[in-house]
Amino acid sequence: MKLFTLGYQGLSLEAYALILQEAGAGVVLDVRERAWSYRPQYVKSPFRDGLASYGLDYVHLNVAGNPSAIRKTVNSTEECMLRYSEYLALHPEVVEELYSHVRAAAERGRPACLTCYEHLTADCHRSVLVNYLLEAYPAVEPVHLPLAVPETEDPLPAKRRKSGRIAPSLLPVPLPA
Repeated sequence: MKLFTLGYQGLSLEAYALILQEAGAGVVLDVRERAWSYRPQYVKSPFRDGLASYGLDYVHLNVAGNPSAIRKTVNSTEECMLRYSEYLALHPEVVEELYSHVRAAAERGRPACLTCYEHLTADCHRSVLVNYLLEAYPAVEPVHLPLAVPETEDPLPAKRRKSGRIAPSLLPVPLPA
């Protein structure tokens, strides 16, 4: 059963939805702890409504979000992914609930897509979730979208910066020449 992942960083809602439609996804599983963004179209209700206009369903799975207690106390992406992995090891019900949504979407012929902000899957807790899903449910076939670089990059708002530093994983992805 196919499971897509897609970060909205650098994508307009239209581009995001078109990528999902082209891939054949039908259900967006928002795996952010809080369905909030500095980009208004990616806040929970506008995001859900915007996706609906493209024929895509939306489910917010805050239980699968990377807890703020982890995100706010780490010094690197690697540490963040490690601590989130430890969190999932202690909370197997998160993976079970996530899988129930993935399976339900597949049974309806509308494959699911895990979504969060981060463009690079390896720098996002989506990668940890996929690894745990694969371990428990080997029939899951992950496809990380987009298969090309996003159309634009949205600069990280100054409010997200701490002490003038930005974590490397939050810096815009350079576009190829």
